[in-house]
Parts: sequence; structure tokens; C-alpha cells
Amino acid sequence: MRILLLALVACTSPGPKGQGAGANDTGDANGDDDSADDGADDTSADDTADPTPIVVQGQVATERFTDLPQGLWVSAVPVEFGRGPLLHPAAASGPVDSEGRFTLTLPTQPLLSDQYEVGEFQPLDVSGATLVLFLHASDGDAYAEYDPILGLALDQMLVWLDGTAPDHDWPAGWSVVDSGMAGTYDGGRCLSDTRLPLQWRSESAYPSFDPIEGTTLTLALPGAAADLDVSATVAPLPEGVDRLAALPYDVVFAGAESPEPAWDTALSEGALAWSPTAIPPDEADVTQSPYWRYALYVPLTYMDGGPDGEADGGWTPDDTPDGGTFCSADGDRVMLRYSRPVTNWQGYKLMECQGGTVGWRVVSRTDAGLWSGYLDGADGNALVVNAETCSW
Repeated sequence: MRILLLALVACTSPGPKGQGAGANDTGDANGDDDSADDGADDTSADDTADPTPIVVQGQVATERFTDLPQGLWVSAVPVEFGRGPLLHPAAASGPVDSEGRFTLTLPTQPLLSDQYEVGEFQPLDVSGATLVLFLHASDGDAYAEYDPILGLALDQMLVWLDGTAPDHDWPAGWSVVDSGMAGTYDGGRCLSDTRLPLQWRSESAYPSFDPIEGTTLTLALPGAAADLDVSATVAPLPEGVDRLAALPYDVVFAGAESPEPAWDTALSEGALAWSPTAIPPDEADVTQSPYWRYALYVPLTYMDGGPDGEADGGWTPDDTPDGGTFCSADGDRVMLRYSRPVTNWQGYKLMECQGGTVGWRVVSRTDAGLWSGYLDGADGNALVVNAETCSW
């Protein structure tokens, strides 16, 4: 009871100059109120202020395009590796300007639902979030799963770490990381998913961290089709050979009767040029992969109507190919390849690993037997048509 009475007295005792207790807690012994001076040095004044935003700046590579496609957007998508990977809803998104520049603002800390085990150091697991920049087309919406993927920043992921691994030079908070996911590894292998996205490579160069501030992230644009101009020099032609058609692979090598050629043109000695724009029908695809589909076309010179037929001004099964085709300046036979847009992570990784792009390309055959040796620039415009040195 005595303790209770003392407590009541303390609560009701007047303060200096007759004020109630606590009314002048910040005053001095003379009752002067110096709270204004205290507030000037009180760091708690910033407790309710908005935290400093995490600003990401980047640039879309433009070298393949005279003008960038319209409506480009970038979304920072949390990617949970080890589960496919699993794509979460975008954490931030924004438009790309006419010069290819973009700016995103990240939350100071990712959602708890976006965090998972991104690394491990015994006895601790490292928790964090891994965000990948997705380049896509949009009229104002963030990236949604199964939208066509135009580009991914695989060598500049955004990572947030919870601070359990500073002794291993893994910085806490937000940073940019290269964990070696871009391109190929171990002699051409292609990584699709991994349980530990920051530790899957054993080389000492990975992972490599950079601060977000002052780092310009770069996004290539392989998932968008660029214009292709094909040109060739035509050597003297065998007698009667007067046309060239780009025939589907299965028509030439599997005896199929359809689909139609992608290109069919009169042929004469001199220069030949073509700028393909048509999208091949689905039945022209040479792979049934659900991830990355493409069609191959074989350029062949032929005699319209054959030696005993009637010329009709275009390719028919009755026409007679003479085996002449396109070759590179180095003498390698080439084909025309149309790669379709990719709408999932696995398809993009296959395209990126092979150095491919969506749309029409001139390709040669690699040592692995794939028609994925892409000819760019002058190499794709220095082709030769000469049946004596380049034929099937």
C-alpha cells in the first residue's frame, strides 16, 4: 500500500512554477523551455521522413536499329531462382525515352514475399531478393508473365541482401550483381535455372557487386526484330537457270510440298538484293520446342518449268533446282532463319546463349551442327551465288 501511495503522489505532484508533471520536461531548473534548441539537434526529427529512394538508371542498346521500336518499357521483376525460375509481380517499371534511356525507383526494401535464400555460407544462409530488368513493349503496364521478352539484364541483376554475409564481401542492401548468368559456360552450356543464383559459378570473378548509384545498366534488344537487307553477287548462271527461291528447309531436305517460299525472284548475272518482311507460317518451323521456335529457308537457284516444262514465273514442285545457293565470302553455305518472339524465360535464355535475335537473320552452320552462326553487317551483305563453287 505504501508503494502505491508514493506512486500516486509522484503522479500528482506539481512541477516547477506550479505546472503539472511533464509539462516542462524539456525545461531547465529555472523553468525555461529550450525545446526549440533541442529540436535542432534531435535526430529523431527525421524518423517520419520518407527514406532516400533507390534510383536505377539505364540505357537500351540501339546499334541494331535506326529507330528504336515504339512503346518500350523496363520492369524490375523479382525472379525467384531454383523454382523454374518463378517470376513475381514487377517491383517497379517505367518507359524508355526516344534516346533509349530509362529510370526506375525501387522500394527501400523488397517485399517479404520476394525474399528467399540466394546464397549460403556455413552456418548461415543468405536471404535476399534478385530482380532482373525486363525490356518489353507496353502502353503503361508493368511486365506480365508470357508477354514477349525483348531483353533481359542478365549480367546486371539488382540484388538486395539482408546483411548476413558482409565478411564475404557481399554488401547489405541494394546493389548490382554479375553472377555469370549471361552467355554460355563450360564450353557452350546454357544456364536456365539454379538454386543459388549468386554462387552457381566457381570462377573467382563471380559474383561481382557494384553500387546502384553511379552505375548505368545496359539492356540489349535481341527480342525485337530489326530490318535485314540481304545482298549477293550473282556469278554467270548455267543455261536455263533463271530464278531463285528461298524454300522451307523441309521442302528441300524432307520432300515436303508446303509451305510456300519466303522469297521467289527472277535471277540474272550481277547484283541481287532482298529485304524480308513477311512472317513465315507456323508449319515452316523446324523445331517443336515450346520455348524458342524458328523457321529455316534454303536459297536455291532453279530452272523455271524444268527442261521440258512451261515456265510459270514462280516455284512449283515441277521446277528443277540446280543446287546453287547462297554462300558467304568465306565459302560457307548459308540459310535464312526467322526466329519467333519469345514469351518465357527458357526461350529467352536459349536465344541469348546462341547469340540470336528475333526476326530474319542470315546464318551459317556451326561446328555443333546448328544453323546459328549469325552473319552480321558486311558479312551478311557480301554473299555469293555461284553454283560451281557453292551448291547443295
